[in-house]
Amino acid sequence: MFVTVSARHCDPSDGVRAYARSKANRAAVFSPRTNRVEALLTAPCPRTQAVTFVAHRPGLPPVAASARDADWNAAIDLAQDKLARRLRRDRGKRLDLARAA
Repeated sequence: MFVTVSARHCDPSDGVRAYARSKANRAAVFSPRTNRVEALLTAPCPRTQAVTFVAHRPGLPPVAASARDADWNAAIDLAQDKLARRLRRDRGKRLDLARAA
């Protein structure tokens, strides 16, 4: 799986980028068809950090999740939890449709 980590309006440390990359790799566990994940790290306010994960799957619409927190690691964890929840829900819906057919 291909993971890109980019930053906008901030300069996070290499540790934060590595943590975001490791959390983005977890998307493959929840949706095996995921082939690319983008992580965008932004700092819209001086005391707030925002993280957005976008999971791309071939033939399916992308799934995005974002979160804000005062700490980079907390924001990354919250965004990854949201992304995992959305990928699980989407996979469940697709499995239910396949079983009903």
